[in-house]
Formats: sequence, structure tokens, C-alpha cells
Amino acid sequence: MHDGKPLLDFNAFPLRVMEVSDRPEEAILKMGFSDGIYGHSQGGLTFSGWNCEHLPYLVELDNYGVSRHPGRPNEKGEFNWVWGYDEITWFAHQTPEYRSNWLQYAWNWVRTTDPDGHLEMPGSRTAVSPDTLWYFANNPSPAVPNGLGDENAIRSIWSADSTKLTDAKSAAGD
Repeated sequence: MHDGKPLLDFNAFPLRVMEVSDRPEEAILKMGFSDGIYGHSQGGLTFSGWNCEHLPYLVELDNYGVSRHPGRPNEKGEFNWVWGYDEITWFAHQTPEYRSNWLQYAWNWVRTTDPDGHLEMPGSRTAVSPDTLWYFANNPSPAVPNGLGDENAIRSIWSADSTKLTDAKSAAGD
């Protein structure tokens, strides 16, 4: 914000994933956890001339490094580690089924928690661990053999959301 006006047309921020301390490797999203943007996106007259109460925003699985205790809980509350990793590296270490379910969970949670928020699907991102240096969502192929196979889960989420939008427009008579 500058002089009460947003500098941008939308915001982007990390998801701020919170580990579930009594369930190893599990994590959730929680309103008020850390410095999350949920419910805090300010609005106003944008430099491009449109006005809003709250700017729309994207939240992403962030990459920022690895702790001194990878794979272990963040018992001392240091930084925003998720089981010792940044968000995308933690995510990359999960099983394909967990990743698929967690993406659907995160999509629904963001949409329900703050309608101004939108989950940015992970596609390709730097990760930080000896066994995972890059996260690729695509299915494994000759071009990218180390893809983690999340493209079907992402397609399914987008397709279901598009169907809901089409159904809502039909019901409204559009």
C-alpha cells in the first residue's frame, strides 16, 4: 500500500503450511497461523483503475530452504519449517495419494476461508533436500523422468471447479 492505495493488482504469498505435531509428516492450513495472508489482503483503488475491498491473491507452496533437522518436527517454533523443510520440499516428500488429497484439501480450504484467495498449483519449483532438488508436478516422461505425477490430481481439481462454475452459471440463467 502507498498513500492508502494498493501498489499491485493482486498479491502473492506463501501458503504457510502448519505441521500437525502428533501426526508425522502431516500438515494443515490454519487461519491465524504464522504471517498468513488469509483475511488480510487490503484493497482500494489500484493503479490500473479498478477498486476493491480486498485484492485477490495467490498462495503457493513456497521454497526457502531446509532446517537443521529435516524430517523432524519444528518443536522450537523456529521459522516456518514443515517437518524440517520448506513447503514445496515437504510436499514433494509425501506420497502421491497424500499430495493429491492435500491439494484438494488446500484448494477447498483457501476458497472457503477467504474468497479473495486462490491456490496456485505447484508445477515446477526448486526443492531442497539431498533426494529432491526440484519438484515437477508432471507425470514422468522421457522429457522429465523425475516428474512426481501430480498433473492428474491438478487437472481433476480444476475440472471439478470448472464444472461447479458452469453449473452455477446455468442455475443463475447466464
